[in-house]
Amino acid sequence: MYFHEKKLKKEKTVLAGDRILFYETKKHPDHKKDPEWHGVKRLFASGTLTELAETIPPERQVRGEKRWLLRRMVVPDIVVPPKMGVPLAEVRRIRGKGVGRQGFEIRPKEQFDLLEEALRRRRDSLNASGPVSVVAPQAHSWQAFRPGDPMQVGVATAPLDLAAVAAAQERAQNAHIALLNSFAAMLAELGVDPEWNAHCDLAADIAGARWLFEAKSCHEGNVLGQIRHGVSQLHEYRFRYCRHEPGAELCLVLQIAPPTELGWIVEYLERDRGIRVTWPIPDGFRDFGLSAELRKGRNNRSPRGS
Repeated sequence: MYFHEKKLKKEKTVLAGDRILFYETKKHPDHKKDPEWHGVKRLFASGTLTELAETIPPERQVRGEKRWLLRRMVVPDIVVPPKMGVPLAEVRRIRGKGVGRQGFEIRPKEQFDLLEEALRRRRDSLNASGPVSVVAPQAHSWQAFRPGDPMQVGVATAPLDLAAVAAAQERAQNAHIALLNSFAAMLAELGVDPEWNAHCDLAADIAGARWLFEAKSCHEGNVLGQIRHGVSQLHEYRFRYCRHEPGAELCLVLQIAPPTELGWIVEYLERDRGIRVTWPIPDGFRDFGLSAELRKGRNNRSPRGS
């Protein structure tokens, strides 16, 4: 939750434990591709405000026409890609009035609950079109991953395969499912047929190389630990499934952008560890190096048999 120099006094009026809703504003003057790009204008996240505060470094303070001085940490509860959030027309219907570009207080509490419930329904509809189903593939068996189908939680047949059990438990989490579905949908739009197995979240043949993806739901309080876990998993999966395929690519898919205090992490992952990293942005996912050929839909390799 950010505060610019003209609104800094309002920081004292919000308390740890306050519930927060986030929505896209109308204009994004800092958008790299199009400074006149208009936001999707949807409610896309809820969370709980914490006591943790961070002073924004001077070199990062000026954005748009404002100077942002402080941010308060929010633990996210419900998050969906902004373009899949609750339209502001529905927000207006629930509130009985419109919304502005600046933050505002929602009263009574019942109104907040109705808005969050609308957001929760969006998340649940994104997570799966039906109940989670449990399947038992062989550890080395790849299956097609189809966003929109009921989410499958893979459990390996070997009873002592603790890695598969841990992967299955993580896949059962709503945030993880939503992240996987939205990322797989993006790959499908680019002509890629993603797959999964009992261990690996997603894999695909892209531009002549095998890619392995590990998705990590996270918030600002645990993102570094989740990144470390994901790095370990990706290296293990490359050894287990791609040891005979030199050049296999690794990619870590995060639920949120790394916070300011981890400004070094992307360079570390991509330059030092050779692991691509991406996360949701308003118009999709951060570019993690897909080739121009792939973006034109020329990926013609067929998925592997199981």
